[in-house]
This record gives sequence, C-alpha cells and structure tokens, in this order.
Amino acid sequence: MRRRTTFVACVLILLAIASHSVGGQTKSAAAPLTAVQIISLISGEIPIHRITLLVQQRGIAFTPDDQFLRQVKAAGGTDELTNALMIAKVSKPAGADPSAQASQTEVQHVAHAAEFLKAKNYGGAESEYRAALQMDPKNPDLHINLGFTLGKRGDWDGQAAEAREAITLSPGNDRAHVVLGQAMGMQGDQDGAINEYRQAIQLNSSNDQAHVNLGNRLAAKNDWTGAVAEYQAAIQLDPQSDQAHIGLGNADTHNNDWDGAIGEYRQALNLNPNNDTAHFDLALALTQKDDQDGAIAEYREATRLNPANQQAHINLGNRLLHKKDWDGAISEYKLAVQINSKNQALHYSLGYAYESKGDRTNALQEYHMALAMDPTNAMYINAVKRLSP
Repeated sequence: MRRRTTFVACVLILLAIASHSVGGQTKSAAAPLTAVQIISLISGEIPIHRITLLVQQRGIAFTPDDQFLRQVKAAGGTDELTNALMIAKVSKPAGADPSAQASQTEVQHVAHAAEFLKAKNYGGAESEYRAALQMDPKNPDLHINLGFTLGKRGDWDGQAAEAREAITLSPGNDRAHVVLGQAMGMQGDQDGAINEYRQAIQLNSSNDQAHVNLGNRLAAKNDWTGAVAEYQAAIQLDPQSDQAHIGLGNADTHNNDWDGAIGEYRQALNLNPNNDTAHFDLALALTQKDDQDGAIAEYREATRLNPANQQAHINLGNRLLHKKDWDGAISEYKLAVQINSKNQALHYSLGYAYESKGDRTNALQEYHMALAMDPTNAMYINAVKRLSP
C-alpha cells in the first residue's frame, strides 16, 4: 500500500497546523506562546518540529534568556527550536494569560519536570509539576502534563482527573481531550476514548495526534477502514508522523500484506530511528517473511531502546532458539524472567533452551517452576517426567 502527499499540500497543511492555538481555542489562536507552554509541549512529547512551527507563527510572550534556552535543550529541544526562539517575535499584551508572566521558579519546576521525564523518572516529574501547580493552579498546560506523567506511571485515574480539570479550566483545549482519551482507552472505555478524540478533532482538525490515537482505538474495535482513514489524515497533517506509519503498517499486517507492513515500519524508522515499537513490529513482519536474521536485528534494537519490553526479549529468544543459539536464547529468556517471573510459558521455554544445550539440571528446575504455576499442563508434566531421575 503506497500513500503519497504532494509537497505543496504538505506545506499548506503544516502552515495551517501552526495557525491553531495549543489548546485549540479560536479566540486565542494567535496568542504568543508562554515559557511554561513551550517547555510543557516539549515534555508532553509533541514533535519538536511542530513546536518550532508554532513559535515561528505565533511568536512568544517573553524574552528568552540563556538560562531558558539551556532549559529547552535539556528538556529535549533541538538547535532548530532554540534558533527559532532567539529570533521569534516577542509580544507582551496587556491582560495576557497569567502563565505568560510565570515566575522563573515556576519555569524551573516545569523545566526540571521535563528533564525527569526525559530520564523516565516519573516520580520526580510528578513532584515538579505539583510544585508548579501550587504556584499556578489554573494553568491547564500544567494539569495536562501532570496527567500525562501520571499515565506514564500507570495511574490512569489520575491522568483522567487532571485532563478533566484542564478541560474545566479551558473547555476548548484539544490537547486535554487527547490526554483524557488516552486515559479512557487504557481504562478499557474504548467508546469514551473515541468520543474524546473526535471532540479534539472538532476543536482542532489539525491535531494529528488525535487522528493517530483515534485510528488506534478504531483498530482496536476492528474498524480498519476507519483507522486507515485517520492514519492517512495524520500523515497529511504531519508527514513526519512515525506513529501514523506504524498504524498503517498494522493495517497492512491485519491484511497479511507483509511487504506493505515492512515498508510502513521502515518509513516510521526513517522518521524516528529510536521508536522501539516500530523496531518490534518490523521484527514481527520480517519473521513472517522468514527473514530470521533481520528479525533478530530488529528485536535487538527494540530491547536496546526499551529493556523493559518483555515480549521483545521473549521473541528474540525464540528466534535465537530457532537458529540453535542456545546461549543467546537463554540470555534473553532470563532477562524476560527478570521483568516478570510469573510467566509459566516463559519458564518452559527457558527450560527447553537449557535442555537443548544439554544442561538438564537447570532445565528441570525451570520445568518444575512452570509446572508449579500450571499443575495440569500436560506439556510441563511430560517435560518434568522426561528429565526426572
């Protein structure tokens, strides 16, 4: 499946994106960005090139000093963004949003939170956002980012509560609806999530992340036609959306179009080489094409980027086992066990790898562990009998 957009269309669409406000509120569409908003957008995983466009189109409500530019870089900003900030139009209209006049201390809290998020220290980020909110409790961007951070810790109720608070403070805030939709989807409320993403798109049709997330939720409901339409809309809005290409790859996978899926996953990786999900999905597709070496390479990259991905370790172990690399398989299975030791099938696979290597003692130990978790499993019973004295 090949999907193209013309260069002119992409430029016009990107300019349209930049004309929208961060929160999608029409009356403040041209409002300059505040220091807190810029750092919040970076730490909220908004693509840096999108933030750069917003700065160029809307200007900023403060004069950036060297300390702020260092904070931007520490949070994950690029040279392109810092250059845009240095030459951006500065506007400080009377009666501006109080967050435009945020104290240096508040900006420091937000900047520290961004650094913690970058380091995946979500507890530290939460503490910094809460400290900033004590100083500026009615700032919707802070509530959104606190909710985003709580979600990173698996606290979906907390994420939903913060997103709802942001919506109360700023009813037209499309980003808040996206964060609420994410929480509802993780809570199992697919219809509620879909509704939130549709509301976000109504408020700001240029919100490509809302299109991607809506596509993901439609795919979860097996509405692949609707999902593909949303992924294509996201790519039209942002040709650099690696997540949208992953979604299209998943649609190709659903149709057993492995070549199409591989092409989409590779395109996602061209846009973002550090996307561990794209490496993982590409490995799955390469396995279907019987490209074992290619799959192994992709699984290795997925586990390097995200060592906590247990399934990637398991799948890598399976591929190494298939190539009779017993030590390699054992190493990956053991890493997977460290992540979650309650997986009986994993203990069986580790036992099988040990047995294949000729290590009957460790193999029997793993088979016993699998059997203890599932005492009626005939495969585990036979394995224990086979190696027992």
